[in-house]
Amino acid sequence: MKGKYETASEYSQKAFEVTRRMNHSDAIEYNRILFGISKAHSNLKNFNKNIEIANRTTVNNLMTWKYDPRKDKIKILDYKEDANN
Repeated sequence: MKGKYETASEYSQKAFEVTRRMNHSDAIEYNRILFGISKAHSNLKNFNKNIEIANRTTVNNLMTWKYDPRKDKIKILDYKEDANN
């Protein structure tokens, strides 16, 4: 299932939440790691696009995403928006 990162992230999150409710410490750690990896992979495409565009707005997007723990998605500009900056 190459490339279905959003779906993998949803399932990983559900598994993590279930193991937390069950208070199964080994499974909690394992599923927490899987959830983190799947979230990272789901953001990779937008991260790379922001790096490729590399203007002030996209760098600001990356900095906001990196330092705000509530942001789990990277905001991305499409190339048409970028042309106006």
